[in-house]
Amino acid sequence: MPQNKQIHLDNRPEGEATLGNFKLVIAQTPELNDGEVLVRDRIPEIIRKSGNECEVAVLSDAEYRQALRQKLIEEAAEAAAADGEDLVAELADLCEVMDALMLSYGVSGDRLLAEKIKRRETRGGFAQKIMLLRTF
Repeated sequence: MPQNKQIHLDNRPEGEATLGNFKLVIAQTPELNDGEVLVRDRIPEIIRKSGNECEVAVLSDAEYRQALRQKLIEEAAEAAAADGEDLVAELADLCEVMDALMLSYGVSGDRLLAEKIKRRETRGGFAQKIMLLRTF
């Protein structure tokens, strides 16, 4: 099971808080149960407007990050299976999840672009359509 780091108040400060008032706790990040899925913010509203009901929960930061990682895999699989206009929609969904992950971890677009450029310079891109068949 994945772990997350949490900062807990260990004791009440007298005056201004110091590092000694806090402790680092390593906690288990719970897995999502079957049927539980991270959805876009307006999905519960859309479900209710359609005449159906739904039950939701607001995730902790650690749960949210884990759910985003699972959503990234889900959206990548959907993009891989899509064609035509569906591919555009699925790629947009994939980008939305990436944006949320970046925001959650404090990764700026500039930082991501710089890393992308660095990796392209050192490893190349995919323009030459090279398929590695084997190494020996």
